[in-house]
Amino acid sequence: MKVSIIIPILNEINYLRQCLDSIINNTTIIDDTEILLIDGGSKDGTIEIINEYVSKYKNIKYYKNLRGITPAALNIGLLNSSGLYIVRLDAHAKYQNHYIDECVSELENADSSVLNVGGTIKTTPGGEKSVSKAIAYVLSSLIGVGNSFFRTSKLDSYKFVETVPFGCFRRSVIDIVGLFNEEEPRNEDLEYNKRIIKSGRKILCSNKISSEYYARQTVKGFLKQAFNNGFIVTNKSRGDNSFHNLRHFIPFLFVIYFILSLFLFVFFDNIASDLIAYSWIFYLLIVYFFSILSFVRKGGFLIHTTIFPVIVFLLHLFYGVGSVFGAFYYLSSKVGK
Repeated sequence: MKVSIIIPILNEINYLRQCLDSIINNTTIIDDTEILLIDGGSKDGTIEIINEYVSKYKNIKYYKNLRGITPAALNIGLLNSSGLYIVRLDAHAKYQNHYIDECVSELENADSSVLNVGGTIKTTPGGEKSVSKAIAYVLSSLIGVGNSFFRTSKLDSYKFVETVPFGCFRRSVIDIVGLFNEEEPRNEDLEYNKRIIKSGRKILCSNKISSEYYARQTVKGFLKQAFNNGFIVTNKSRGDNSFHNLRHFIPFLFVIYFILSLFLFVFFDNIASDLIAYSWIFYLLIVYFFSILSFVRKGGFLIHTTIFPVIVFLLHLFYGVGSVFGAFYYLSSKVGK
């Protein structure tokens, strides 16, 4: 096979069909492509969809992921793949016409030092409700995802970057970098791409490659994801192997400041009240500034003046609380030793 596509899956009944159809129907080299579906224990009817596609297409294969985590699924895919190029996709997304063709073309035309190629993401609402739209808007804004280049920027051509979503790798990456780290169950892409950079190789983000990622539909699902992402940032010390940027720690500092503000307000009201008030006013002004920018780009006045700021605050709060819990988990594990 020329291309092996690896897709980790867990309870994707609402998205798997359009993901697979966007690949199968819009890839010119599909006959020279295998698709490996790695399921981590779906309970929502996803397995029935997988079996349907496996029986219909001889180049689609199904594997069980007994550990149930994404890096384990990716390693199962890598070890069972045969393609010259390996594409890591997500079932919670759909891909532009000729996504796979463009990935392969970019790698074939790139210098041999480029091990991974990807593109930009358009974050799409997971539902039609205003809350779902607000969540997607926040995850497309600098106030929501910081300097995550592929989520917030448009490219005129290409750029060398630190990471890309849904990357296409040369098969030699396995010999150079190895398998995915199964001790990083949520940040496996960041960690893997950091190893590529440390090896002296490059990662390319191209304007010819793009995909749509579906944001969480509900506030509950969104906040659970935010908490878990924050927890991973601080739950262990990675030392020189750290792959997190400063932006990943800002919500942690935000929550620490929030806690200190309450403490100062209760015990040192005369000194702290004005400082706290001005700092929160400053924070709200920043949030509304980015809310206006998003409104100019996306439209939806009521969403951006009411729901958008609330979602931003909840994202910062729950991500930060997750980081605080992660820090306590790390410290308690050190004390336990």
